[in-house]
Amino acid sequence: MLEDILNTHQRPKFEEHEDYIYIVLKGLLPTDDYFSVNYEQISILLFKNFVFTFKEKIDDSLAPVAKRIVGSKGRFRSLGTDYLTYAILDLIVDQNFVVIDFLAEVIDALEEEILANPTVKTLKSIQTVKREIISIRRFISPLRELLSSLLRTDSHLIQQSMLIYYRDVLDHVLRVYESLDSYRDILTNLLDIYNSSISNKMNEVMKVLTVFTSIFIPLTFIVGIYGMNFEYMPELKWRWAYPTLWVAFLIITVTLLVYFKKKKWL
Repeated sequence: MLEDILNTHQRPKFEEHEDYIYIVLKGLLPTDDYFSVNYEQISILLFKNFVFTFKEKIDDSLAPVAKRIVGSKGRFRSLGTDYLTYAILDLIVDQNFVVIDFLAEVIDALEEEILANPTVKTLKSIQTVKREIISIRRFISPLRELLSSLLRTDSHLIQQSMLIYYRDVLDHVLRVYESLDSYRDILTNLLDIYNSSISNKMNEVMKVLTVFTSIFIPLTFIVGIYGMNFEYMPELKWRWAYPTLWVAFLIITVTLLVYFKKKKWL
């Protein structure tokens, strides 16, 4: 058991022993960086008269439970260690909703950025958030199995009347997991929108370049004809040949521009 507690890279799990129940899970909290999450392993040992918690980091994430213990004069003190364990699990799981709310804000910002002016930075942000969601799911998914096993236990350390509370925690886990799946799908759609937007921009650029190419093709054709080294070309020695050629260039260019505009190619 001590080895399991010290190993901070464990998968969330539930172990039932004769005199105690061992639960290990991950606590998640967003950081100040652009959507990154801190992961903290929390081990819970449930005995008949004691509940021990072992946290990977020194923080006040379990402070609300401590305040309830100190300030409560009713149910919290009268019920057993199984209720205290529920309160700890419920607090840890509910902290995931903070991550979910933060994730929703980040995705909303990404949606606005994609619709306004998508850049390479936008693509990197989407990929970063998507990787973080995959990492979060890896720790949230085992919680379903953990709580389902806890609900099926026949241990004397958990009373049947307490199971309704643990079902509530399981419902919260399912809500978090469904939200993560939903946001993952949204990010996939955002990637598609980003690719479509970049493709549209590229198409617009190619359209402009094609128009310029189409204009210069007939001009190049004329220049190519009069650039040939034939001796007897009557226009070459005509006094007004050069200005006439420029007039022809302008007429062709304007005519093509009007035609492209009429066809809505510009």
